[in-house]
Amino acid sequence: MSTNEYNPRYLAYCNHHNKTPDQMMEYDKERAPGGCMGPFIIWINQKWRTYDRLPPELYGIHNEIAHIQFDDMLNRGVI
Repeated sequence: MSTNEYNPRYLAYCNHHNKTPDQMMEYDKERAPGGCMGPFIIWINQKWRTYDRLPPELYGIHNEIAHIQFDDMLNRGVI
């Protein structure tokens, strides 16, 4: 599977762990055999909680713009 076929947020998760998507999947299968996507779900939810603690005048509520800003911050490693 090429990286273009992965969810961009999953790619940010892989980058955060310095792994390719294939390496990340194998790693998560080992540490969470009952649900290999569990670690990603926990990670992305933690990132949303961090985002939600930012001052609303900076990033606001979860609307289309907020999702774009969240993805940008996620990819830059700000959150």
